[in-house]
Amino acid sequence: SFAAPLQRSAQQQRSYMSYRPASTLGSSPYSYFSPADDEPGSSLSPYKAHTSCRHDALYVYFSRMVSNLWTSPLCYKLSETQISNVFSSDELEWLVAQLRALRKCIDEFDLIGSAHEAYQSLISRRDTSTKSGASEQADSKVLAFQEERRSLHHLCELLSLSCEVLSLWKIVSTHQFHVVTAQLSNSVKDQLCSNHFSAVVVGGHHLCADLITCLMRYYLHDNASTSAICGQLRSSCPTLFSEEDATAIKATEMVEEARSMEPSPARTELLAGAIRMLKASVHKLNLPVVCQLLYVVECMEGIVELALARAERDDPRMLAIAAYKNRSTSSDPLTREALAKRKEAYKCITDALDLLMAEARTKSGIALQSAVVSRDLIVNLVLRSKDELANVTVFKWLLDNDLSNTVVEAGSESPYVESFLRTLVEEGGSSAYLDLLWRFYERNGNFAKAARLLYTLARRDTSAFDLRRRIAYLSQALMCARAAADQLGDECESRKFLLGVQAELDVAEIQLATENAILAKKHLAGKAELIEKLESRLYSSQELLDLFAVPFDLFEIELAVCHCADAYDKKVIETLCSRIVEQELEECRGQSCDVRVERLRTRIAALYTRYSLQPKYFPIETVLCEVLTHGLSNGLPPSSLQTVGSSLPVPFQKLLDAITLCQKRDPFWRNNERAMTYLMECAVHVFDRFAAQASKMPIKQRKTVACRCLDVIASFLLQLSSSGFAAGDALSQLADRFHTFQNIFENI
Repeated sequence: SFAAPLQRSAQQQRSYMSYRPASTLGSSPYSYFSPADDEPGSSLSPYKAHTSCRHDALYVYFSRMVSNLWTSPLCYKLSETQISNVFSSDELEWLVAQLRALRKCIDEFDLIGSAHEAYQSLISRRDTSTKSGASEQADSKVLAFQEERRSLHHLCELLSLSCEVLSLWKIVSTHQFHVVTAQLSNSVKDQLCSNHFSAVVVGGHHLCADLITCLMRYYLHDNASTSAICGQLRSSCPTLFSEEDATAIKATEMVEEARSMEPSPARTELLAGAIRMLKASVHKLNLPVVCQLLYVVECMEGIVELALARAERDDPRMLAIAAYKNRSTSSDPLTREALAKRKEAYKCITDALDLLMAEARTKSGIALQSAVVSRDLIVNLVLRSKDELANVTVFKWLLDNDLSNTVVEAGSESPYVESFLRTLVEEGGSSAYLDLLWRFYERNGNFAKAARLLYTLARRDTSAFDLRRRIAYLSQALMCARAAADQLGDECESRKFLLGVQAELDVAEIQLATENAILAKKHLAGKAELIEKLESRLYSSQELLDLFAVPFDLFEIELAVCHCADAYDKKVIETLCSRIVEQELEECRGQSCDVRVERLRTRIAALYTRYSLQPKYFPIETVLCEVLTHGLSNGLPPSSLQTVGSSLPVPFQKLLDAITLCQKRDPFWRNNERAMTYLMECAVHVFDRFAAQASKMPIKQRKTVACRCLDVIASFLLQLSSSGFAAGDALSQLADRFHTFQNIFENI
């Protein structure tokens, strides 16, 4: 079916020599004529214009032999899913024999010529040339000879590759071409049916590799030995199928054998041997396919070893790692290629991790435990490696799968955690990465770095986290700073930093109280904007005072700022305490007396506890006097003083001091009958409580309180005696009650 060599003219073949078939597979790695021939307007030099008859004859002979298929596909579609070979095995065998005969002829008769011959020709011509023009002509002839020799070398390479491609097609055809190629993807099938033979020979080695892979799978699926077919491929296609390819196939066969074995030492040893063989030819592997097979046999160590070996083999100069460390997006094509190849190798690891995560989500019991163990095994193997980019790839995978704790815990396994997290932070990553970084520092005992990072994180202007999170960061920073006193530098610097964090934490807590106070105000305009401001950053105490406390009558916040700044002014403090009591009663106006008293009691108790270590910022006598004053004006029951006092860990004397203070300091309580009656009724409730609890008190304390009660009673009786009152009215009844208490307390 092939035309005889002499059926085409030399003129046709000369035009064919300059033809380069269009290929979707990329440009040819071979140049059959000088690159200058491609340049527009270039003129042929004398030695290019006259090639030898031997040169032309060899090209003509080869071109006539392959002319019927050079610009035609080798495959065609049988159906949507099947393809077949255009030529039969016999036709392919005949053509391969003809091409090999041509190559044998070239080798036996040394039709290419030797370099020694060209050198001797150059010397002899220069020796016999006396004029410069003749010397140049001699040089041109020698250069023409060298160019022709180079062209013939390329022809031999093309001839050998053509033989190998056709031999491969013949071998696949003998194994039912349409059956073997059924395993190919549709895109590869389309390429085989659309690309000419020339394109496959020149740049289609990946298509040949796919065919060989399918052929090996064909054998492995039938549980057949691959030794014979590997030998045949090595013999017929030494370039397309090398010794390393054969080793990889043998290793794959060993993995397939292990697939049918039960877990045992023999199976483990077999897989280990297969991995060693695969690593030796790792650059020849279809790595995703091999790793998929290793995943099936649960050889996770093999997946990691092969992926790391492939990454190292594809980037021996570590260009990708250097680019990552320098944080550069290099325009160098070699660097970009190295990054792409490493990414492709690492993808085999992340693909295995993705499969294990999917299993962990859908399974339970032993299967779930097995998936988690395998996942952790892969992660730990990578983290123990010296491949920084592999570590980074696994770190990113862990973060993408909500396994950030594993990244923090990886510090004992990988030396690259800190640099990875710092890179993410410096590249403008979210505060979550800072969060991971301080946790990493804390876990690894670097408390100084953790403290400073937490302090920085808390003060960051961002809406990524709320005020409570900032306070938590400051609290953690304080603990880390205390634990790292020897890591923060000299003692003075350490103490200064510690005090700074403590002060910042105190102000932040006031800021949180400010936020809560604003939220508690029911009819405050622009509340949302105020809360947003308070959440976005930390304010100083002066800013809280000027921007929030004073403008919005937040008296508790003003008191807290005075306390935090240690700015004591008795008059200011007493005024603020009075305003706090007044504001609390005003906010619950309209509610029942019991509710109002209870709210007041709760508020005073909380403030008393807060300032118990520095009571001058919350003088309880002044506060209780305000309770009496506002209780009278707001119509609270006389028992309100006793109710408030009962929730405070203060002695009875404090309640009696408040009553005495009101009576003596303000004439209003003495001159106003209603006020005097209210004050005396409040005292009666205090006396009642003491009389009920006196037996439970220590004797000394009981006597002291009883004496103080008698003094107050004497004062009230003196006041009552000086004011006229009718028998049976309220004041008369109070006098009787006081006499009764007087007798009780005198007995004590």
